[in-house]
Amino acid sequence: MIVLGSVVLSLTYINLLILFLLGPYDVSNKYYPILVAFRYIGRNQFFENLEALLLAMWVIGNFVKIGTMYYSSVLAIAQFAKLSEYRIITLPVGLLILILSVWDIPGGIQLGYQLRVVAPFEVYSTYFLLPLLLLIIWMLKPKPKKV
Repeated sequence: MIVLGSVVLSLTYINLLILFLLGPYDVSNKYYPILVAFRYIGRNQFFENLEALLLAMWVIGNFVKIGTMYYSSVLAIAQFAKLSEYRIITLPVGLLILILSVWDIPGGIQLGYQLRVVAPFEVYSTYFLLPLLLLIIWMLKPKPKKV
């Protein structure tokens, strides 16, 4: 809960900072307004061009996120299929992820449409409804009796 609260607070702080710095019209016209906001950061011509640091943090964060999701999906599939070892399905799941990542969004126009129209429903269902459904199923499942 502490990590979740700190993430929510930091994202709220960053979004408000960008909104107050750029204004509502500039924020809505940019794909990555945080990059524009980072260009304003400077101190005595010593700390300049911090966009590279932001992009490095973004790449590392995405690597950790994708690695965690990949591991958890392989582990979940192995547990669902009642496999004794999860490592045997690591390569097929990785190839499936690779194929689906190339096939999913073919270009920039489709990406814009995906972000505007599809992503709100996809994020809502994936990050809220699906975990809530799994929690309800877990709560309704009969508990094993302790011996």
